[in-house]
Amino acid sequence: MLLGRSASRGDEPFQLCRWRRGDDTTRLLGVTFHRSAKPEGATAFSIGTKRKIFVVDDTGGYAVL
Repeated sequence: MLLGRSASRGDEPFQLCRWRRGDDTTRLLGVTFHRSAKPEGATAFSIGTKRKIFVVDDTGGYAVL
C-alpha cells in the first residue's frame, strides 16, 4: 500500500507500507519516495526465491525494490 499526501500538494513524501487483509493495522516498510515522486501503484512478485515490489509512478517512471 502507498501512503502519501493528499491533493492539497503538501510536502509529506509518499511511503510504502504493508497491510494484511483482515487486519486493522499497517506497518511502514522504511521506504520513502522523493517528494517530487507520484507513485500510483505497487505490486509484489517473486523472482526465484526473492520477493520484490514493483512501483509505478504517475509520470511513467518505476522502481523495483
